[in-house]
Amino acid sequence: MNRKLLFLLCMAAVCFSAPRASAQYFSVGINAPMLASGTLNVTLEAAVAPHWSVELALLANPVSTERLGLTAAALQPGVRYWFFEEYAGHFLAMHAALASYNVWNASHRHKGWLSGAGISYGYCWPLSARWNMTLEGGIGIYHMRESEKRRFTPDSEPEYIRHHRRWVFGPSKCALTFSYLF
Repeated sequence: MNRKLLFLLCMAAVCFSAPRASAQYFSVGINAPMLASGTLNVTLEAAVAPHWSVELALLANPVSTERLGLTAAALQPGVRYWFFEEYAGHFLAMHAALASYNVWNASHRHKGWLSGAGISYGYCWPLSARWNMTLEGGIGIYHMRESEKRRFTPDSEPEYIRHHRRWVFGPSKCALTFSYLF
């Protein structure tokens, strides 16, 4: 798993260091629905060529209570093709993802890793010279490796741990992002 993380970090570093001749834009954004759900997130994006930009989304969720919890950390690099110009109008995107998660409720706990890729479509509205609002939705396929066990097992009972490996197809992006351009 460390090789995958190293590969994704190297890919993001190469994309963000690509030269651009004129009016290079960078943006920093926050996904509002994720923030409302307790997930801390930031999206870094750079326009690297006419009609092309690369992005890197970093996500962390530290929410946990006695009855329900979700702790997760994720990295989601991607590339966008803009039909009009960067940071304005329609775009298509491809993205990869790598995440570690630990989810529990009153009776069970699921802990594992997720990796995969997806595609998305979005639209970006310039709100002012420096602010944008982007709406994006996508689907993807992900490989999950996790272990499942009962959360509280009495000492008188044996503890069973089940290991699962599976492929999951479903939504990969649902974002309403507010970005600052510089």
